[in-house]
Amino acid sequence: MISAVCFDLFETLIEPHVELLATESAPLGISAKEWEEVHWEEKISNDRGLGRIKTEEELIDRLFALLPFTPTKEQKNAVLQAKRERMKKCLVEVPAEILKTIRELKKRGFKIGLVSNADVCDIAAWAESPLAPFFDDAIFSCDVGLLKPDRKIYEMSLHHLGLKAENALFVGDGGSDELFGAKNAGLKTVLTECLLVREKQRRENILKSADFRISHFSQLLDIVQSA
Repeated sequence: MISAVCFDLFETLIEPHVELLATESAPLGISAKEWEEVHWEEKISNDRGLGRIKTEEELIDRLFALLPFTPTKEQKNAVLQAKRERMKKCLVEVPAEILKTIRELKKRGFKIGLVSNADVCDIAAWAESPLAPFFDDAIFSCDVGLLKPDRKIYEMSLHHLGLKAENALFVGDGGSDELFGAKNAGLKTVLTECLLVREKQRRENILKSADFRISHFSQLLDIVQSA
């Protein structure tokens, strides 16, 4: 019997608003695509996800070090402010159907957990999110030094919730091989395509690790009763 649901965060519960990357890149005079590529440089991506970068200012400095020029203090302040505003928007503006479904799960007595690969900037406004009060536990990779799909991060969530793997579902968009990791840890898995539908080949690979798939978030209410 399912008694808890653990969720991914970005592209599962909230949108990353990548269209607003341009507000961060504009003070630097580079494109949003160029700025995004800097974010996903392998070492920085791992360091920020694992919590090796401790502050928002340090993260900006690390990103700037990859640019072919040295930004000014004014540019740094402008970029940091734009990033803070974007991430807050992500966390505060939760799609109505998703928030309604989370509220209903809580009302029905399910424990609710969060397992997210995130950096210090990503989570700065978590306490202001309308989602936060409904979660019994929230694990962010930068706080615990573990990244999905490492099974240890899922086991940590189960331990915090006081449950065995067979009593929990993991819901995610499939990024970072998260469904594979959850299944490896013994959880049943749900692929959500409510906010993101991936290209065909990537989607087919993700579906191999999915026990269920939803296109509307409210469908989760039926799954928790039958899984």
